[in-house]
Amino acid sequence: DCLLSRGLGDVYKRQVRISNKIAGLIGTAAFWLVFFVFITAASDAAELTVFSNWLENIVAYLPYLLGGGFLIFFGYLFSIAVRDVVTTTLSSLC
Repeated sequence: DCLLSRGLGDVYKRQVRISNKIAGLIGTAAFWLVFFVFITAASDAAELTVFSNWLENIVAYLPYLLGGGFLIFFGYLFSIAVRDVVTTTLSSLC
C-alpha cells in the first residue's frame, strides 16, 4: 500500500490498495520464481538433462507471463485515470 501510494495522487491512493492476500500471492510467486531458477541450475549441474530442459522451458516462459501481468496492471491503472478524467470533465460541463 505504501509503495504504490508514494507516486500516486490522493485520488488514486484510495483506489489502488494491495490487500494482504494479494501481497502474499506476490510473495509466493516471487518465492517460486527464485526456487525454479535455482532448481534449474542445480539440475543442470547434476546433469539431469531432461529435467533441466523442462525447467529451463518453464523459466524461459516466466518473463512473458510477468510482462503480461504488468501490462494488465498498468492498463488497469491507466483506465482508472481516464475514467476519472472523463467523469470530472463531463460533470464540470453540466
